[in-house]
Amino acid sequence: MKLVWTTTFNEEILAQYCSLIEQLILSANETAAASGIRLTDSAVKSALVKAVNSLRGRLPRETASSPKDRLLADLSGVILGLRQQIEAVAPGDETKPAIRPDTNEWAQTINALIHSIERRMSGEAGGRNYLEFLPEFFKGIPRSVTFPGAPVSGDQPAA
Repeated sequence: MKLVWTTTFNEEILAQYCSLIEQLILSANETAAASGIRLTDSAVKSALVKAVNSLRGRLPRETASSPKDRLLADLSGVILGLRQQIEAVAPGDETKPAIRPDTNEWAQTINALIHSIERRMSGEAGGRNYLEFLPEFFKGIPRSVTFPGAPVSGDQPAA
């Protein structure tokens, strides 16, 4: 997928990266619901923390045992893999090679989403304030990315 790259890593590019990851989170939540799994803000935050830790060379120790744990482990992996799919191009100059976010930029992006989740968390066990915010936020916006195995809806890209 192509994004517009400015001269530096800034709020505009951060917002574009965040949007892609949030689309994956929303799609993973829909996938979970279709499978009878109820994700929580805390579980998604944990998956994002694991992704940042993986970027920093601290791989998770435990293995995913339940369907929910496997889905969250897959979410972390898909978020890490998304970085390699992004091609940011300089506006007006398609001759320059595409730029991919480096490890630090991707970690900054994921950390921004962790903070977003923290701001929306209710503090109650099983809270879903962030996950309930996402569908309204992306309502009517075509999605650029989806979680593998996600149910098909009108807002998602065609396979």
